Amino acid sequence: MSGACSILIADDNSDVRDALAVALRADGYRVRAARDAYEAQRMFASSHPDVVLSDIRMPGDGMALLRRVHDMSPETPVILMTGFEQPGDRRRALAGGAREFLLKPVIGERLRSVLRRVLGRRASDAAE
Repeated sequence: MSGACSILIADDNSDVRDALAVALRADGYRVRAARDAYEAQRMFASSHPDVVLSDIRMPGDGMALLRRVHDMSPETPVILMTGFEQPGDRRRALAGGAREFLLKPVIGERLRSVLRRVLGRRASDAAE
């Protein structure tokens, strides 16, 4: 793949969204950020990012976004995250097709490691 990998962040919490965007851009990724699942779906349809990183609980619902992304592009990995895990969230997310399910905060080496696994290559190579 030529150019930097692209990541679409979907989170209704602007602090989380901004922190993730700053960290991922610093790692060399191209980043777009949406404030809810509706906006994320529109952005996904127009830009087809390499990875979607989405909150599971936000307006429009992260699980619904996961289904919409997979309807449009079944091979695109979706990583769901939450700050408040409820019983069954992890099982539901993974059974629904999410590649990973993370508890916030997800910035740092933990996120880099997940991206390396999901992208199937070293994160530094993917970000080039």
